[in-house]
Amino acid sequence: MLEVGVKPDGKILAIDIGDPLQRVKLSELGWDVTSVNLDEIDQVVSERRAEYDAIFFPGFAAKSMDVKASLLKFSHVLKKGGRIHLSAPNAHSFGHLLFRKNWFGVEPSLNKIIMTPKAVKKLFNDTGFEPIKVKTVSCETERYMLHSMDIVINRWTSLNSSSRLGKELTPLLLQMIFGLGCLVLPGRGEECVAIAKKR
Repeated sequence: MLEVGVKPDGKILAIDIGDPLQRVKLSELGWDVTSVNLDEIDQVVSERRAEYDAIFFPGFAAKSMDVKASLLKFSHVLKKGGRIHLSAPNAHSFGHLLFRKNWFGVEPSLNKIIMTPKAVKKLFNDTGFEPIKVKTVSCETERYMLHSMDIVINRWTSLNSSSRLGKELTPLLLQMIFGLGCLVLPGRGEECVAIAKKR
């Protein structure tokens, strides 16, 4: 969220924000926030060309099937130099290496796509964006590990799965280990976070 930065009077299009606190935080950073669902994006594109300074889409991986087409649509509503902020599960993460097909990031009912930093940069370049920052982060490792363990043990998981006494220690331990591992081997965080600007 802090990567979005502060831009007084800047207009930001927030897509599919599930947590209302994220909208509040964007407003506190000085943004004029327009919040829409992904299924409303075609209407937004037709009505508001080159209107926004930024797009914030934290649920990109869970919602976007055709990522290239989605980015081309988003480009229409951004001003020249406008920025897009998105995230997706990282296929090169420690969690994916450990859990493989049981990794939460490849759960098809929850995430439509997974990425690598290299793939994200290519995607941006192919759709008229200039990559500014593409990195992996470990801040969601505990959540990924908890859900991955659910898949291994119960053969399924859901977003309603929450921390349970007796199951929390291992995910937290893995978050510490993977966090330290990412200091030694960058690029292995559970999520790929990317920022690019419209050319």
